[in-house]
Amino acid sequence: ITRALTAIKGGGNQSEQSWEAFELYGRRGVPIDQVSDRLGMSPEAIRQAKSRICRQVRNEIERIRSEEG
Repeated sequence: ITRALTAIKGGGNQSEQSWEAFELYGRRGVPIDQVSDRLGMSPEAIRQAKSRICRQVRNEIERIRSEEG
């Protein structure tokens, strides 16, 4: 998972705000209302950022697995 996250973050496809939303809400379990207040994002934007990054992580993990056999 760490390798996948590093590869995706290095790709630069997501904003820093999206990454922070993913980290707080998706990984640390901070309540969405607190993340919204902290980052100035709507709850829906936070959910979308989490969903996009999770999808990219899953795809990257699959790519790594197929490479390593």
